[in-house]
Amino acid sequence: MCLTVSPSSYLTLSRSTLIGLVFVGVSSSSQASTPSEMAEMSLQDLFTYTLEDEVSTRHNVRGWDFGIAYKRQRFEGYQSGTDKLSNSDVLFAPGDTRTDENYPILPTVISQEAVVVQFSYQFDDLTSVSIGIPYIRQSTDHISVVPGYDTFEIESQGVGDIYLNYQRTFYQNAQHQWSWMLGLSAPTGSIDEKGDTPRGPGNQQLPYTMQLGSGTWDFPLAIHYQYSGDTALWGANVQARLRIGENDRDYSLGNRLTFNGWGRRCLDLGVCATARLSYVHWQDIRGQDDTIVLPTSNPYPANITDPDNYGGDKVNLALGIEIPWQNNQLVMELGAPLFQDLNGIQTREDFSVSLGWNVALQ
Repeated sequence: MCLTVSPSSYLTLSRSTLIGLVFVGVSSSSQASTPSEMAEMSLQDLFTYTLEDEVSTRHNVRGWDFGIAYKRQRFEGYQSGTDKLSNSDVLFAPGDTRTDENYPILPTVISQEAVVVQFSYQFDDLTSVSIGIPYIRQSTDHISVVPGYDTFEIESQGVGDIYLNYQRTFYQNAQHQWSWMLGLSAPTGSIDEKGDTPRGPGNQQLPYTMQLGSGTWDFPLAIHYQYSGDTALWGANVQARLRIGENDRDYSLGNRLTFNGWGRRCLDLGVCATARLSYVHWQDIRGQDDTIVLPTSNPYPANITDPDNYGGDKVNLALGIEIPWQNNQLVMELGAPLFQDLNGIQTREDFSVSLGWNVALQ
């Protein structure tokens, strides 16, 4: 699911404070991303839909901006490649043959939330820097065949990976603009979260989907193009996140590559319609956290403990509307996947609904 903060003329105040509070109110499952990756996607989308318009319309401006974004994702239902699976297809049952495609422990619902606070400083109409701090919370409901753990829930929450981004517009005229972004994400989010699982008594290391950070130094980067017409605004961008080395638990989350094409057309009374088509490719987890596997011929007690059950390809379409009111802006968006091809056995995305609110304060 993507966070929606679309371009707006309200971002052009000569010295303003921007508060963008984005609520993702109704969501079903997307790919089995970790909370760290979910927060990263929120930040990338926030950058995508604000940077181009903000930089291109500010002139000889310096000052601070403040933003806050909220995102929620809910994971439910399974898919392998392009084939949908039921819970009974994935859950191992006594009497069945244990394979690498069924598991004695099965997450049924994974809920992930991220609140991201961002501070930005605009040096001039071409250059800005920003620092962001995500706070992440997640919970997972399970069913299992392990005695005493027929159903159970685990939770974790805390600060995620803090990032620093540098943005620069390298070409612009009355209608066209090109810009780039280079960032650095520090491994401040915990990768040592523990909880009570069926692997043994007391608390044990939790799987990848319950950790708060990547544990590695990561480099987000992007290139953006925007065209500005009389009543329409459209553009495209390429975003990537590169991860360097392995973390202290001997694994690295997969690299991610995203292509976005988006447009906005203003109608009567300043109301604008938006559309966005995106393609995402992300890799599986490299390496493995050996503390979450079992010393058996089938070492993975749940699909989310297998590093190969991450990554894939997805195409999403999202349609939205923006309603301005004085210095405020209401943004609503409905999205759905057109295509999904997931590595291994993962949760899948059905649809997404987003509600956003922006206000610029002098």
